[in-house]
Amino acid sequence: MNTSLRLYIVTTAAAASVMLAAAIVIWPLEPAIGGIGGLFYWCALTFVASALPVQLPKGLLVSVAFAPAAASLVLGGPAAAGIVAALGTFDLREL
Repeated sequence: MNTSLRLYIVTTAAAASVMLAAAIVIWPLEPAIGGIGGLFYWCALTFVASALPVQLPKGLLVSVAFAPAAASLVLGGPAAAGIVAALGTFDLREL
């Protein structure tokens, strides 16, 4: 991996981390998500959805992890959606 690509990836990850931290500070969790337990539920549901893609008729694999992440945005606000997206979409190949 060349240096400019590495710098781009590090800068993007740092900016995303700063924005997630700002979202957590600015927008508290909405009560509709069910507190920390509800947040863990949506993280687990998103993790399972991202781990089990749907195969379309011509062999294309599509991830359906967007649906629970979007639901967490509606129920819990921007901070909840950021946390769910960050924790729920990890793949073991990425670690």
